[in-house]
Order: sequence, then C-alpha cells, then structure tokens
Amino acid sequence: MAYLVVVGDRFKKFASDKKNVFTISELEKAIWQGTVQEHDQIVIGQGVEHDRFLGLANLMERQRKGGVQVQNMMQILDQCDPLHQRSVHKHKRENVLITKPVAQADGSYVANLSICDSGELLNDHSTGQHIQGIVLTEAGRQMLISTSEYHLLDDADRNRCYFVLNSLNTEFKQFAFPLPVTVVFRALSESRKTGRYLKVDCEISFYQNDLLVAVVRSNYCAYSSQYIDEKESELANTAYGTGYQQVDAAEPALAA
Repeated sequence: MAYLVVVGDRFKKFASDKKNVFTISELEKAIWQGTVQEHDQIVIGQGVEHDRFLGLANLMERQRKGGVQVQNMMQILDQCDPLHQRSVHKHKRENVLITKPVAQADGSYVANLSICDSGELLNDHSTGQHIQGIVLTEAGRQMLISTSEYHLLDDADRNRCYFVLNSLNTEFKQFAFPLPVTVVFRALSESRKTGRYLKVDCEISFYQNDLLVAVVRSNYCAYSSQYIDEKESELANTAYGTGYQQVDAAEPALAA
C-alpha cells in the first residue's frame, strides 16, 4: 500500500522536497506519463479544488484498472454545495474555507479546513510552504457564521441575519502546513432574543496532526436583517452628517 499527498500548485515549495507529495499539476503530469501506478491511497491537502481533482482521480482509476482510495474526500465535497456556500456568506465558492460544521457529543462543532488554490486570500501572497495566518483567521470567521447558520440560530432566523463581530483575535501557536486541518468551534456563552439577536462568545481551534496550531476567539452577534438594516442606515447617516456635510458647507468659504 502506497500513498501520496496532493496539494494545490500554490504550495509547490512544500511539495518540492517530499517524495510522496505532489502538486495537483504534478499529479496530472504523472498520471498522463503513467508514473503513479504504485500509489493506491491519496490524501487531499490544502489548495486542491473539487472539479479538477475528481477528473484526475477518475482517470487514475481507469489507468490502474482498480480502485484508488481517497482518505479524506469529504474535505472537498462541500466546495460544490451551494447551501453550504450560503452558510458562510460567500458569493464565490472558491472563497469558502471550511466544510460543513458537524455537531459533536460534547457540544462542540467540527469542520475541516478546505482551501482552494484560486481563493481570494491566496491570490497575491504565499510562501509556498505554510498557510498564511490571515487564511486561518478568515476560516475562523467563516466557522462561527456557518456554525450559527446550521446549528445555533432558530429556524426562522437562518439565512436572514447579519453578523456583527465585536471582537476577533487570533493566537498562532505554530505554523500550519497545507495538510489536513481540523477546525473545532466551542461556544463559551450564548444569549438570544427570538426574532432579534443571538450573542455568542466562542473559541475556534485549529488542529493539525493532533497539535494545536491556532486559536480564534470572538464575541459576535447575529441580528435580524430588518433590525440591522435600520441601525446601519442610522449610523451611516450620522457618520456622513457629522463629517462630510460639514466639509461641503465650508467649501464656498474656502473658495472665496
């Protein structure tokens, strides 16, 4: 039994000196050249996108005339789920960073990190080795939103709320690399008023190879859309009225 780890092309430096780690482009080339026949186990790392990987996995199976076992296919399946995409409040599926949070017996919720190579946070800067801290921070933000949408909000409020972050702090314990990462959400306290708001203090932990690599702590509120629309408009008008209107009123005098 031989395995290989597949990562996105943006992590080519991580893959460059590791025998059993291929970028998705290297895997594609190796399949066409017939040089991956000995591998029958695949582990999906970060940066891998569902559609491209599925095509290559199917081709690999046909070439081998036998099964190729993907150990963690669930890591990329939710990339194609529009309901999950809605739960993290993203318009583009490549910007979704987590799988669906699943409830656990201890009251926590667990998901997997699922980074796409074409995601917005990888478009400009990457060392090619570790996962950027801002990616984990955004994944934590998505985790609190998605967990709330799936599990914490009342049925009548789901997909009808605006989320407001009162605080969001990330503590980095060590580098996370483009391998599987488990994300765990724990609510430390909750308060709610039906039809109005849900307030939560939470802690979101990131684990790789059973080691804690980062913790995101947040205090946030999910408000009904009607309430926050009214409040946001009020504050926006106040900000404009106390600043820019004064500047406009002063312009004739300055011109004189």
